[in-house]
Amino acid sequence: MGLELTDTPSVETSKEPIYLKYVIYKYSLGKAITDGCVKEPAVGTRKDFNFH
Repeated sequence: MGLELTDTPSVETSKEPIYLKYVIYKYSLGKAITDGCVKEPAVGTRKDFNFH
């Protein structure tokens, strides 16, 4: 028996997501943020950062 955990249990299509075959529980990032389980995503930058 194996247990697989993923943060992307679906494939996005133009109509609606197609979920993987054996998903037993879905918990969205939005819900996790609302529930206080994770921090809100943020982007940090530096003033004189050279991307090249």
